[in-house]
Amino acid sequence: MILHTDVTGQGAPLVFLHTGLQTGLTDFEQQADFFKGTHQVIRPDLRGHGSSISDEYENFFEDSAKDLAETIEHLEVGAVHLVGCSLGGDRGAILRKALSPPDQKRHPVRDHA
Repeated sequence: MILHTDVTGQGAPLVFLHTGLQTGLTDFEQQADFFKGTHQVIRPDLRGHGSSISDEYENFFEDSAKDLAETIEHLEVGAVHLVGCSLGGDRGAILRKALSPPDQKRHPVRDHA
């Protein structure tokens, strides 16, 4: 599933993964404004959040990882920096699966909230 994604700025791709109670547009707003001058800021709505509507949750974390990998590939941005908080960062399945292809990996950053 290609995720609904907000992309702004130019430079090295920086992906922000939102918490379970937010969306790509509502979480990390201040960080996106700060980094868009030096990075291509990518803020997807994870599966079932915001405009990434889905009713398939049987394998949520595995599917979310696949969604993220497909979305990064679709955007044709190559290797990315990943920053996640709570749902976006604490769920290792999302990051491990999304970082599986070595050409899509730079630096994962996790924050426990």
